[in-house]
Amino acid sequence: MSAPEILLLDRDRGVVVVNKPSGLASTGRSLDDPDCVQGWLMATLRRRRVWAVHQLDKDTTGTNLFVLRKALVAELSGRMTSAKKRYLGVCHGALDEAQDVDAAVGTRRDATGRTFPCLSRAGRPAHTRFVPLATSPTATLIEARPTTGRTHQIRLHLHALGHPLIGERLHRATPCDAHPRHALHCVTLGLGLDGGHNVTAPLPGDLSALLAREALSLPRAAG
Repeated sequence: MSAPEILLLDRDRGVVVVNKPSGLASTGRSLDDPDCVQGWLMATLRRRRVWAVHQLDKDTTGTNLFVLRKALVAELSGRMTSAKKRYLGVCHGALDEAQDVDAAVGTRRDATGRTFPCLSRAGRPAHTRFVPLATSPTATLIEARPTTGRTHQIRLHLHALGHPLIGERLHRATPCDAHPRHALHCVTLGLGLDGGHNVTAPLPGDLSALLAREALSLPRAAG
């Protein structure tokens, strides 16, 4: 597992954006947990504490936002509500046209008592726009533009469309083993800071290889 890459470090503003690798959670169960981006940042920057403003699933890669001062959490969290977040993913099947999904996200409990995100009318409103960028008979490279930030939102909404992510194991009856992880990457994060920062994380090697295998080409403007 590779270490995160610092994409933007604005020490005056106290904002840090990293390129999160797969297999590393954004935050841990405690501040002493070294196996997360938060712990890595505290060690790398020699800080007693950093705060996550934007979290990604453990196996989702890409831009991940943190702040160095607690006073910035509320400000940046508010900005993230309207921030432009752009994800790239590879899903099963040919998605021929843009689709909008409005489906609330809640939680379910399994037989062991663990809770998992799920689509639920009793959940919180969630909206995602999906735009196909390249298609083959078996797969589609999609751009996902979520306007809300619910846990597993993009994954659940794609499953609802009948086009789950390649590598999706949790949100489908039969786990997909066609890729080591769900094929999702947060490529661009519009921070809404002074100067209009947009931070972009390049597509990781495993997703580039998946595109080649599925005969999909990444448009130049999408990378």
